[in-house]
Amino acid sequence: MKMNEGSTDRIVRAIGGAIVLAIDYFLAEGPVDVIQGAIVVGIGMFGAYSLVTGLIGWCPVYALLGINTQSRR
Repeated sequence: MKMNEGSTDRIVRAIGGAIVLAIDYFLAEGPVDVIQGAIVVGIGMFGAYSLVTGLIGWCPVYALLGINTQSRR
């Protein structure tokens, strides 16, 4: 598994994923049930995907599309 994400891409994904997961948690489990069901699961999966790909530096979608944001030195 060769890294295909640059450092800026990784930082944005990791922070964004963590924020999306936090928002998803508070909207689903907070004092008011704002969203429910499949929407909660979908938002949570998106946040988890972004966080994990940001942490490991490899994105399967980028690999399928041949995208590489890592700088070539």
